[in-house]
Amino acid sequence: MPGWDGSRKGIVAPGRMYGRALLLNFRKNSNMYHVSALLILSDDAPQGLLSSLQTAYPGACKMALRVSSTPFVTGRPFTLLRDGNVHSSGAVGLAILKATPSLRTTFDGLHPLSPVMKVTAAEGNLIHTLNDGNPSQLLLDAIRSTGLYGENAKEDNFVLGVSTSPEVLHQRAFRITSGDPKRGTLALETDATITEGLFVQFFKSSTPSDVAQPDRTPSISFMTTSDAAGTRAQDGHAGSVDVESVRIIEGAFVAGSENGWTVAQADEEAWACSVPGASTSVAW
Repeated sequence: MPGWDGSRKGIVAPGRMYGRALLLNFRKNSNMYHVSALLILSDDAPQGLLSSLQTAYPGACKMALRVSSTPFVTGRPFTLLRDGNVHSSGAVGLAILKATPSLRTTFDGLHPLSPVMKVTAAEGNLIHTLNDGNPSQLLLDAIRSTGLYGENAKEDNFVLGVSTSPEVLHQRAFRITSGDPKRGTLALETDATITEGLFVQFFKSSTPSDVAQPDRTPSISFMTTSDAAGTRAQDGHAGSVDVESVRIIEGAFVAGSENGWTVAQADEEAWACSVPGASTSVAW
């Protein structure tokens, strides 16, 4: 498959030069192909790249894993490898040609704390009212009703599920980063715009004790892992072989990072997720 450098080994975006000029050579060498998906490993800022790719390939789905931080491993903030070269920033990836994949997101380890509510006032990543009420107070009431106190009631343990219909369970999920019962506003860890009329639900996020195995093959999956150690893969999965700490799953590629992932379906605004246990995958 064609690369931005004219090769057929993948795509590479050195440094932070994310822009249309970077795509010209890639488009020149790929215009004879149908690009159905773009799979990317990036530093912590893939938004500009994904925006450019969305413009160049609006019909393709895009998945970007924000790779794990490596300052104590390699001395670099991030470590990206391609053709024997090491990059501290930017992105590497590949284009899937011809075959049209299906994209899916899942959220493991979420436990509901509240009923479904409607966003009645919001701006950017800030929610001002839910059901015309104080969202921070509603979250506090939900936490108290479940008996969560102390360490279990830290804000980063709580998530807001978002969907376009009250019958659909959280199509997206975002960490709640701050809230003030007096002011009422809740802030979410997202660049996506939360709009009035969306339906939301409070959840407590518990890191899954097991890494969920892909139920679709062939597939490529990116997942958000916990900062804490101890997450392990499930035992006894058909088609998998343990060799010390290595697990082989036939027909599947799974990669995880504590920094999360960003995804955009065809003709859709890109959005990022850093909720532990959340995953996105493409399958054929």
